Amino acid sequence: KSLPRAFTETVQLFLSFVFVRLSITPTSYSHKRNNTQHSTMSEDPTQELYDEFGNYIGPDLESDTESESSASEASDEESLDPMAMDTGTSEALVIPTDLDTNTAIATDNAIILHEDKVHYPSAAQTYGPTVQTVVLDEDAMDLETPILEPTSVKSVSLEDDLTLRVSDTYLLNLIANPTTETRRCVSVVGALGVGKSTLLDMILEEQRIPPTANTAAKSRVDRLRRYSDTLVMEQDRGLSIKPTPLTLPLPDSRGKTFGMTLIDCPGHVNFHDESVCSLSLSDGVLIAVDALEGITMGTEMVVKAAVGLGLSLGCVITKLDRLILELRLPPVDAYRKLVAIVDGMNVLIQTSSPGGQYPVLCPTKGNVMFASGLHGYSFTLASFAQRYADDERLADASSKLTLEQFAKKLWGDTYYTHGTFHTKRSSTARTFVEFILEPIYKLYALVLGEEEGLVQKTLRVEGVLLKKEELRNSNPQELLRLTLSKFFGMSVGLVDWMVKHVPSPKVAAKPKILRSYTGSLQSKIAKSMLTCSSASTSPLVVHITKLLSSTDGQSFSAFGRIYSGSIAAGDKVRVLGENYTKEDDEDESFAIVSGVSIPQG
Repeated sequence: KSLPRAFTETVQLFLSFVFVRLSITPTSYSHKRNNTQHSTMSEDPTQELYDEFGNYIGPDLESDTESESSASEASDEESLDPMAMDTGTSEALVIPTDLDTNTAIATDNAIILHEDKVHYPSAAQTYGPTVQTVVLDEDAMDLETPILEPTSVKSVSLEDDLTLRVSDTYLLNLIANPTTETRRCVSVVGALGVGKSTLLDMILEEQRIPPTANTAAKSRVDRLRRYSDTLVMEQDRGLSIKPTPLTLPLPDSRGKTFGMTLIDCPGHVNFHDESVCSLSLSDGVLIAVDALEGITMGTEMVVKAAVGLGLSLGCVITKLDRLILELRLPPVDAYRKLVAIVDGMNVLIQTSSPGGQYPVLCPTKGNVMFASGLHGYSFTLASFAQRYADDERLADASSKLTLEQFAKKLWGDTYYTHGTFHTKRSSTARTFVEFILEPIYKLYALVLGEEEGLVQKTLRVEGVLLKKEELRNSNPQELLRLTLSKFFGMSVGLVDWMVKHVPSPKVAAKPKILRSYTGSLQSKIAKSMLTCSSASTSPLVVHITKLLSSTDGQSFSAFGRIYSGSIAAGDKVRVLGENYTKEDDEDESFAIVSGVSIPQG
């Protein structure tokens, strides 16, 4: 059927508009045209387009290629026909310009250079206009200079002025003595919590000048006690993490002063390697054992390490006060507890040594000490026997015995009856209980249980003078510390052990070199190390085992043992690493010595 002419013209105008508007995407228009034909043919209900199996059986359809070509030809013809633009259809063919669309199309089709591409948003877009950002090239600043300086400098370790009773020059002369007879280096090792740091604090307080009333509250030593724990982390956690050397002038029982370097080693099993590093520098080892806990796994580890290095051993039984105040053992049972600890240490040492011929620990030999760092006292049999030198009860018995012989009578199954010492089992207590433990128990009972007047009168007889302010101290621990520290005096028994049983650096150098030096023992370096020569012509050999950080943690100081030669600030030294060999000197460097100091915490 024929359609009205006006309707036909309108359809033609609409199709012309569509061809002009969609000339960019003719493919999409062809799909629309095909869909229109499908929809037009499917409107006839009498004609079936698909069979019962879904196959198309309708009239032939124009292919996509033909529809695309016809659409493009019609579009080209209308675009090239100038008359079609002027025959009254210009208003229908005018297309509104979409600036955003044209801009997007132009941007997509534009050619952008690689250096002009923006892959990531800028810092201003990411952080906002209120944040100031700084962008610098990698090589524009030194690696040690941060881009943003920190507002405050962190303090890794604590620092406190240590004022000793002697001058630094006097201490330096003790350390620098060419004979090496006036100095020793001892590592204080043991399990966690046995009181090693407290023991060193007690020794330190005997040699330092007490602070005045104005500086006492500001001093770290008086506020926190644990002077050897220099790291902030150690003070916060209450345990030692790294070894801390402390050099002090300590007198022996004869009054002769020695320069002793005591190294406080950590007791935690995770820091056992730190203790081993200190043992390689030391002349001897002082093993601390808790009087209440006895031998633990930490004690076994340090004993095996010390025996493996062939070092001289000494034992100090700490926290003697726990047997009195915590367990409240009678003196006889406390003695049995101490004997069990000494016997257990000897069994452990003999089983750890290869031949089982290691020197035995015994209080009569002077290599076993007793101490209470909390209450400020330590003693050996010899130092305690000194208090009975003028005792009238022992006048007859002691007249036949020297002080050393009398000290040996104070341990073991020895009894004292009617002015004589014998080994027969008697109704009286053993000499260690009668002459040592019972007086200590009486002092504890006197200070904690008696009145002020009786305490002052009794202590005056024993040569202990306390002020009224000290007697009226409300803290019983402080009162016990003042009383017992003055009663026992200085820790001369510890120094006597180090002088008699710990070899000097010159004597201890030979076994250390035989174990660690891999070169020829006939070389000049080996001979110089074996004799600990400090001559200017001797080669410098320093064994470094630990780097100690500064207060701010920005620099380190090397802690080591000088085997040969001398060292001074400004010297150029050759540093050999662990992997250095004569064939491969890659692990070798040179450095300038910036300073030399005596370790004091």
